[in-house]
Amino acid sequence: MRITLVTFFYKPTGGGIPRYVDNVSKKLTELGHKVDIITASYGDKSIEKEGEVTVYKIPCMNLFDKEKDLEESSREFLSFLRDYVKKKKPSIISAQAMNTAIKAPGHALAVNIVSLESKIPTSLTVHSFIEDNDYAEIKLMLIKSLSWDKIITVSSNLAEDLFKKGLSSKKLSVIFPPVDTKVFKPGLGKKWLRSRVPVSAKEILLLGASRLNSLGDAETKGVQTSIRALASIKNKNVKLLIAAAPCSPPFVESKKETIEKLKETARLLKVEDRVIIETFNPKDMPHVYNGADIFVMPSQMESFGLVYAEAMACGLPAIGTAIGGIPEVIENEKTGHLISKDDPVSLAKELNTMIKSMKKSNKMGREGRKSIIEKCDIDKICLTLRGTFKSAIEKAKRIKPQRTTPENFINPKL
Repeated sequence: MRITLVTFFYKPTGGGIPRYVDNVSKKLTELGHKVDIITASYGDKSIEKEGEVTVYKIPCMNLFDKEKDLEESSREFLSFLRDYVKKKKPSIISAQAMNTAIKAPGHALAVNIVSLESKIPTSLTVHSFIEDNDYAEIKLMLIKSLSWDKIITVSSNLAEDLFKKGLSSKKLSVIFPPVDTKVFKPGLGKKWLRSRVPVSAKEILLLGASRLNSLGDAETKGVQTSIRALASIKNKNVKLLIAAAPCSPPFVESKKETIEKLKETARLLKVEDRVIIETFNPKDMPHVYNGADIFVMPSQMESFGLVYAEAMACGLPAIGTAIGGIPEVIENEKTGHLISKDDPVSLAKELNTMIKSMKKSNKMGREGRKSIIEKCDIDKICLTLRGTFKSAIEKAKRIKPQRTTPENFINPKL
């Protein structure tokens, strides 16, 4: 198979989707398939090789280019995709989170137009919930009203939510994000991280990991809640590290502003000497997890939470919130703790309990690794994903596609 992954976000940008695409693409090539990635360029168009993976970086996938009309970008993307499909003849096109691109619905439509023209099946991986706001209708429309052959969700809770919103269960598949448990593993030691941040070997280090592109990102991931909880922990030997993901060029300034506001929150709560915010390259995250004692991310909304799974694979006990797909990752009282969102008091209480009984907490960490190997190991996940792709390809061969653009969708004048 030649599998084409289409994503607005990819390396060096951090976050769950770029890591998902990176993990999946590498493993699928190891399984003997050809993999191409089509993603955004923040400069000129380029074609790059990453091992056996070919990455096409194109400016018309950059949704943040203020000098360019997004409708024009959609037309350029359609033209590029037509040429690409004609030359490379992919077996399937797998779009990542394209339903969230509310500013450029034409990109998702372009994938479907090319699919119908070329008789190539498509899948859409939905990575996040559709929140109840002004954009909910168009986000749902980009899933329901286009002719995706398969819709993959990253958790059962997310699939259930889409089913309740009217999606057919026949199109839905639940496949957890993959974790390379041979890379994300315990035993790497604490020295790598603690030689880079002001934390001694004797101190307890709480770790959170998040994009900090905006204050909204920080709030969604519960960073402020973690800082407030830390302020209630009287043990001065307990510190909090927020490992920020790298950002793409459009977010450099807003990320700086967000970090400064978080540091100001720490100063107001008089814990500025106990809160550390640093940006880490995704490839260094196994060492970052190993250097910590407890992973904590009290998110307000989470479809799955890849960082929980990565931390647990490294042997850390985890604290998350009992919302969305998080309970599918963390088993309460066995591999970590689940609390209510926006509840720094409960968070501080659970953290104090875990810190006072690190022997029990470390046992949770060991159980957590076993759980992630069972649920999310990259070998198992990518075999399942490959099977889903093959099923969509075989089904597409049996069904004669309609040579029309998808119905019930507003054509953005492509």
